[in-house]
Amino acid sequence: MRSGIDFARGEAHLCGGNLALTVSEGSVRKYIRVMQHVIEHYEVDLYTKQRVDGLVNSTDSLFKNDRVTVFTLDDFISGD
Repeated sequence: MRSGIDFARGEAHLCGGNLALTVSEGSVRKYIRVMQHVIEHYEVDLYTKQRVDGLVNSTDSLFKNDRVTVFTLDDFISGD
């Protein structure tokens, strides 16, 4: 969906539409692994470690669809 935002020209117009996520989870997780490797193998201050932990948590939340519920056949048969 086109939102009317043109970052190259510095224009931003709100359209009220939904934004489509155009970054894949795999590409984000790749760089998280790189950050975690750096933290484990080099002296990184506590503040930076905490910031990375926060980014990891927010990434988990971003790519997790809370509206999707997975059911099994047992969920329907048990009658609970």
